[in-house]
Amino acid sequence: MKHFLLLKVAVLLSSLGLCQNLVPNYSFENYSACPPGSIVLAVPWKGGATSSLNAEYGNSCSPSICCGVPTNIYGYGYQYARTGNAYIGMYFRFEKNRNFRNYIQVKLIDSLKSGNCYYVEFFVNLYNVASFSVNNIGLLISDTFVVQQFSTPINANPQIVSYGNPVIPIDTLNWRKVAGIFVAKGGEQYITIGNFKDDANTDTIPTNFPIGIRYGAYYVDDVSVYSLADYSFKADAGPDTTLVTGDSVFVGTLLGGTITTTWYNSTGQVIANNVPGLYVQPTQNTFYILEQNVCGSITRDTVNVTVNPLPLQWLNFSASVVAGERLSEDVALHWQTANEENVSHFTIQRSYSGINEFENVGQVKAKNRPWNEYSYMDQSMRNARQAIALYRLQSTDKDGKSSYSAIRRVVFPTHPLLLTIYPNPAKDIITVVYPNLKSLVISDVTGRVVADRKYAGDNEVDINISQLIKGVYFVKVIGTNGNIVSQKLVIE
Repeated sequence: MKHFLLLKVAVLLSSLGLCQNLVPNYSFENYSACPPGSIVLAVPWKGGATSSLNAEYGNSCSPSICCGVPTNIYGYGYQYARTGNAYIGMYFRFEKNRNFRNYIQVKLIDSLKSGNCYYVEFFVNLYNVASFSVNNIGLLISDTFVVQQFSTPINANPQIVSYGNPVIPIDTLNWRKVAGIFVAKGGEQYITIGNFKDDANTDTIPTNFPIGIRYGAYYVDDVSVYSLADYSFKADAGPDTTLVTGDSVFVGTLLGGTITTTWYNSTGQVIANNVPGLYVQPTQNTFYILEQNVCGSITRDTVNVTVNPLPLQWLNFSASVVAGERLSEDVALHWQTANEENVSHFTIQRSYSGINEFENVGQVKAKNRPWNEYSYMDQSMRNARQAIALYRLQSTDKDGKSSYSAIRRVVFPTHPLLLTIYPNPAKDIITVVYPNLKSLVISDVTGRVVADRKYAGDNEVDINISQLIKGVYFVKVIGTNGNIVSQKLVIE
């Protein structure tokens, strides 16, 4: 699926690469001087109200740590340019100065033609120490330069914002695309990027970077405007995807602007109009077709959605000894499940003290209902002369796949309790069971003591052995009655 998505993107970029990008210095690589300095260094780009309040210019040529790429103090972090060696850093919301805004503006290489469609895109990346991410990140297309008054929001409605105008995700690693289709009235020749709404109408999502001055700021790179007069902008229904029963998934894109679309399901029924993407929640494997009309050019694309059943859910599993006069008693097992689908059977498995492998002792056929309850009586422990047994359940699907429940321990009260360590072999935590425990010592094969614990008559204790290296160890316990018992422990 990943290769499929990359192929789609590669085809789109290679096709657009044949067209002329109408944005001069689209990646901000050309400059009149290396920073420090504002956007005006990236000629012919301009900024907002005054040069001291303009967006900042970052370039790897900078001799100062303030304005370099990838390291700079704009975002107090480390971020490579999306392409080349430069980008712009700008505020989309800044709480210290209410309604403060940065804008970047440039005149296009050529004015737009009346009735022609244009594909517009730019990329943003959240500052490493931004207090929040924001929405309203947009691009305005106009026939004259727009004027910003006193660094406050420009009173205009940008034509290009992501579909639905969502908050750009909290992601300081990946560049995020903002893109859309624009139908020109004719004569438009300027673009402006920024947040054109005031603070009260700007949504935010907090990040994990608490700092004194709260702001939502992004790097900006790779601004493009392409004419689609001689290019068929192909529909993109998104990559094939897989989900589990009950989940929903977004298909399509967040392409904004003016675009005409029709979505069909696998039976040919129309399920949505004039949306580039939508959430779907199928209950079985299916596909959706996107039909797109951009300035009379009609293209279609299909996305396949695979639906997997929910994983089996173990709601409850208990194991208990049935009272009696035998040396070792029967064991009653009870469990409940949910989301059973295509399960063949359950296998009851048992191990003694966690030392030996689990063995199969019984089997129960699965019911495959939304909620299920099962019971099983293990009578094979009669006269087994065991102090402890461990039980688990193995579910087996009809295709042979398996999953396991948690492990349950039972203690037979009619048998003298021996030293029990489980799991064994172990990785992180071991449970040691011994009556009236006074002390416990763990030593390696050379006799070196690696753990020494004292207790006040405990019968069961947990010990963290994650710091011990892999190998063979010996656990020695002393009871309050003075009895000493040892057992081997394997750490893997």
